[in-house]
Amino acid sequence: MPVRVYFPILLLAICMSNTFGQKREYDIVLKEMQAATGHEKAKLLIELCSQDVYNDQKLTIQRARQAYTINEELNNKVGMGWSLRYMGLSHHFTGNLDSARIYYDRSTQYYDKPKDKGWAYYNIASIFEKQAKLDSALFYLDLAEAFSTSEDARNQIGASKMMRGNIHAVQGDWNAALPYFLQARNIFDDVVDLLRMADAITEIGNVNAKLENYETSIEYLKEAAEIYLSENDNYYYSQVLSYIGSYYYELNERDSAIIYLNKAFGISKEVNHTYISGNILLDLSDIDIDDGLYDEARTKIEEAINYFNITEDQHAIAMAYKQLGDIEHVANQNNSAKRAYAQALGISEKIDLHAISESIYSKLKGIYKKEENYTLAFDNFEKEVSLKDSLSSLEAQKNMQDLLVQYETEKKEKELIIAKAESDKRAANIKLLIAGLVTLCICGICTIFSIIQNRKKKLAILQKDKFELIQKRQLAEKELEFKQKELAAKVLQLASKNEFLQDLELEVNQLKSNLDSRVNVASERISRMIQYDNAEVEMWEQFSKEFSSIHSDFLQKLSADYGSFTKSEVRLISLLKMNLSSKDIANILRISTDGIKKARYRLRKKMKLDSNINLQGFLLSYH
Repeated sequence: MPVRVYFPILLLAICMSNTFGQKREYDIVLKEMQAATGHEKAKLLIELCSQDVYNDQKLTIQRARQAYTINEELNNKVGMGWSLRYMGLSHHFTGNLDSARIYYDRSTQYYDKPKDKGWAYYNIASIFEKQAKLDSALFYLDLAEAFSTSEDARNQIGASKMMRGNIHAVQGDWNAALPYFLQARNIFDDVVDLLRMADAITEIGNVNAKLENYETSIEYLKEAAEIYLSENDNYYYSQVLSYIGSYYYELNERDSAIIYLNKAFGISKEVNHTYISGNILLDLSDIDIDDGLYDEARTKIEEAINYFNITEDQHAIAMAYKQLGDIEHVANQNNSAKRAYAQALGISEKIDLHAISESIYSKLKGIYKKEENYTLAFDNFEKEVSLKDSLSSLEAQKNMQDLLVQYETEKKEKELIIAKAESDKRAANIKLLIAGLVTLCICGICTIFSIIQNRKKKLAILQKDKFELIQKRQLAEKELEFKQKELAAKVLQLASKNEFLQDLELEVNQLKSNLDSRVNVASERISRMIQYDNAEVEMWEQFSKEFSSIHSDFLQKLSADYGSFTKSEVRLISLLKMNLSSKDIANILRISTDGIKKARYRLRKKMKLDSNINLQGFLLSYH
């Protein structure tokens, strides 16, 4: 009994997975659109498209084009992408696959979310899968998965894994298909999408059946059946029950097979799942043939053909007529068998079902040989051999094509791996460069901050030192000013004393002229005592020390520039440096004003100063 493995295509469900979640009343949206303009109108047109696309694809295309025009005028890129999406969907629903693919591809440049791009690329992949362009399908699946990285795109990733599994299953590579179906099951389990999880589990069961792991297959299919039943999806529930029945038949558990097949047939009739109903009848007819119940088997096959005629599945009809011919052949009803085989041949040759045709020619050869009609027997034998040669040639071509496809696939995979490696390398270099720049910036900022802080500290220290220096200078200036005033006071005191002594000496001299000789002797002794003052020597020594402390190195520098000076010259220079008047200087030195002038003249001449230079002004400015 041939096992029919069905691969559910969830295209339409996937296509609509990203459309508006909560749809408003159609009439309300339509009424709002009549008064709307600009961006609001384009938005409402898209909302109408999301509902029209199921029922009226022609109207959807008109509204989507109108929305595209408005969004293009407004430069609303996202709106343009959604408009193209609904044009693509409309063409997809109506079977215009190439047009749908073009609109999907155009829409990808306008989406602002990677998930939407992944959605479009997935649908392009599904179109290529349907057109049996499997390499292109896999290429766009890679793109779809690359953009479906967000958490809310997990459903899309699951659907991509399902499609990869289907592609490998179509190629008969069951071991390669199985891991993808398992991955899809886990993803749909994570996102709690029960129906799609049941679809993935169904595929896991069917692949295990292809690998002849029938017991494992039945376990998975029973799990899927429970989910479909809990979700009230009797369409797929009946289908899975039929698989279970078929696989029980493969295990030779006939009673279990009959129970599940009969149950599946009853449910499939309720939901008008005509294709499954026809297949179940063929499976039940196989059991009848094993039991020798040819009439029952014939009745079931004829009923199955009626179901297949409804679905217009020519392959299934051809298989059913061949199976009917086999029953008639086993029952020795050769004429009935030939009529049934003729029906099957007419269909199989029309749609190039070479394997069925070859099997029928072989059966007819046996029938005509048994009837001793060797001409027709040989004729059918030639056709059988011709088909075998043709099939052998086709198989060889197919093998060559498969090898070529595998080569191209591996080549593209290698190119993708190299491109990805280069992309990863570039990304790593960019990350490293960014990290280096960030580190450099941080180091630069830290260095600049450190320099600024050091400058602030140095500036603060300099300001502090400057402040202390100013304070010291101010203190020194005050101390110098105090010493200068103190020294000036002492000098003036000396001048005042000397003036008093001079006046006293004058009085004594006047008294001396009026008194006797004895008094005259005493007055002369007093005059000498006035002229000789022991304290004056000590006072000049003290003056010299205090002057030197105030005007340090002044006399030494002056001596170095103009030669050595006498004690009286030093005293005169010091008093002139103190900016005393000629009268005060005369009193201090106990000489007349004319004497002071003469002393100044001698001193300027010794210092070789021009006559137009004021001696005292020169000494005041000399440092």
